[in-house]
Amino acid sequence: MKNYLFLLFGLLLAACTSDDEVQPGFVTNVVMPASGRVFNPGDQVTVTAEGFQPDDGIMFDIRWPLPDELIKEGFAKGVYAVITQRSATSITFLAPGHHPASTTEVLLNRSGEMMSLGKIAVADGQAPKEYQLYGIVNSRSDAFAQYAHVIEHIDIESHRITEVGRLVAGEDFFCAVNAPGSWSLCGVRTRDGSSTVGRYDLSMRYWDELRTGQMVTAGSLPDRDVVYVYQSGDGLLLSIASVMPYSRMAMPPLQQPTYQLPEAIRPEALSNYPCVLVDGGYLLLSADNGDGTFSPVLLNLRAGHHSVYVGEPIQAVSLIPFWMVKPNADGKTGTRVGGYIVSETNGTTNGAGGTKLCLWNTDTMTLDAPFTTFPNAACSVATLMSDDLKRQELYVLFDMGRDGGNGRLIEVYDCLKDEWRHLSSGFAYSEIVLAK
Repeated sequence: MKNYLFLLFGLLLAACTSDDEVQPGFVTNVVMPASGRVFNPGDQVTVTAEGFQPDDGIMFDIRWPLPDELIKEGFAKGVYAVITQRSATSITFLAPGHHPASTTEVLLNRSGEMMSLGKIAVADGQAPKEYQLYGIVNSRSDAFAQYAHVIEHIDIESHRITEVGRLVAGEDFFCAVNAPGSWSLCGVRTRDGSSTVGRYDLSMRYWDELRTGQMVTAGSLPDRDVVYVYQSGDGLLLSIASVMPYSRMAMPPLQQPTYQLPEAIRPEALSNYPCVLVDGGYLLLSADNGDGTFSPVLLNLRAGHHSVYVGEPIQAVSLIPFWMVKPNADGKTGTRVGGYIVSETNGTTNGAGGTKLCLWNTDTMTLDAPFTTFPNAACSVATLMSDDLKRQELYVLFDMGRDGGNGRLIEVYDCLKDEWRHLSSGFAYSEIVLAK
């Protein structure tokens, strides 16, 4: 089925670069990389020639074999390259990702007309079929100042750690979420005082910007959508964007009405954790009141009912929104529900203080009784849910102890079995996220 999605995507873009539009003559003395080399997605590729112009672009015609299909070749045409350097005699770009191992034709795009520069071989860059776990060390890892600010992949089976991205000086990335199928992380990215919606492409391992503005938080929605919450005066605005799979493209954001916050809550107080959408049209956020308490904040997204609800302050060291699915009677469908992980103190092994996980009741606007607890304080949470609802787990990042000096641990709560299992410990992460 995935191969047919690739074919459909290629057909939709084919009109952008038909063979009739490929014309020679823009540059001369073209030198491509050696024909025997295979590039990984995101590798730097340099083409030299005489006559490049400042506005020249690069596009790809990507083709891969389909030996077991009726149609023997898959393709994606009209894919724009990420150009990293250019001069009058060379252009450097990133090898494309998100496609099977391919032969990729490199096209020079000048004012809508194309010239073929040659072909390169690119290794497989498709998203994994199963969710992968990532940890982020950012400026909020104050207890682990000796660690570089990075994005790392954590192998769920072997616990092997691999660095996949590094933040540079003056850069931060937090409230990370994933649009399933995009194999990317989206969240709030700050650099030298400016704020954007940053997307880190896990196939090509590079940064992209989806929106600029005073970002507050982000959240993942069903059907490959991501919601961005950003500041407008003392209020909030939302943008909802669809991140398309198998490409670097994002659909234009949909503008939402302004949400006016109560005077006691500043927009930046909502930036500790990603937000969560639940059935019924509510977006769950958490406000840090700065006095040792947090308040649940709910935005009503239903048409004609746009409003802000703020719950009573809760004495806590963290109040983290999360989501899960409550299966219906048929076991095949379910309702997306949400709640909060409430960490009153870091707790002890005898259960004093610690953390409780509670669903939020949108009828009474209160927390339900906890359905599970854990002795340590929670820092971050990520939900893993299979399409058939037969696997549903909450990955939770906890402090190791009261001082947090020994690193952090990741525990997994099996929602169907109602039990915890230990994954690994000794992490310096500020937050964790599942992505594919």
